[in-house]
Amino acid sequence: MPFHIVHNDIVRMKTDAIVNAANPALLAGSGVCGAIFRAAGYDELSAECRQKAPCPTGQSVLTSAYRLPARYIIHTVGPVWQGGEAGEKEYLASCYSTALETAMKAGCKSISFPLISSGIFGYPAQEALDVACQAIRTFLQYHDMDVYLAVLDRSAIQLSRHLTDELKQMIQNLDEPFSHMLLRLIDEKGYSDVEVYKRANMDRKLFSKIRSHEEYLPKKKTVLALAVGLKLSVAETEELLDKAGYSLSGSQKRDVIVRYFLDHGEYDIYTIDKALFYFGEPEL
Repeated sequence: MPFHIVHNDIVRMKTDAIVNAANPALLAGSGVCGAIFRAAGYDELSAECRQKAPCPTGQSVLTSAYRLPARYIIHTVGPVWQGGEAGEKEYLASCYSTALETAMKAGCKSISFPLISSGIFGYPAQEALDVACQAIRTFLQYHDMDVYLAVLDRSAIQLSRHLTDELKQMIQNLDEPFSHMLLRLIDEKGYSDVEVYKRANMDRKLFSKIRSHEEYLPKKKTVLALAVGLKLSVAETEELLDKAGYSLSGSQKRDVIVRYFLDHGEYDIYTIDKALFYFGEPEL
């Protein structure tokens, strides 16, 4: 499903349209609204907004995006939170649906939203997120569009206490990271770093980056080259690949070719690359 929550400032989003959490008069406000007016160009955007105001709560209005990387700004007026008994949920859902419909009519293929009404309008962030997700998912059941929810503060995205605690416990018990396994294998096999990256036909800077950054995950072909440099068995290679989030697939030509050489204990990287080239596959 083309719906993504991203950690970004909405004025930097390069989608066809971005959504402004507007007020009914379509005036430059504070928060997201003020940032959009400043980035787009206050005078130009204000002039167009004056012509198209007012905008009722739950509805949307299209303007040019002027200096922003987007093509359009869709201004939508979210509800002010009054405890949840004044139709806030319905108004907020309408903000998303009318904005998406406006974008579709304008020919947009992509759109970015802020978390509407969750700022000075006081809508609780988690409830605002739930409404946003449901409205966007409903739209995407019947239409094709790349939809982004741009969130500046990660704390706006909340999980249940139970889920948070369980995931934190699992994260605290992560398996050995890729770089640790790589260095351990080098030591266990009695090789030097230089021997390994030379046999892998790998640039020293790349090897140093892997060695020095615990969370860095190399490309799959780099892991395969290191497996050759370490002279690993197929089982050891599969374990090393797993640490980087990959697998040795029987449905990929490159993996089948590399597996052949590992199975036969042949670890000359140039011979392997020559075979890969012959069969139209990228070199390691």
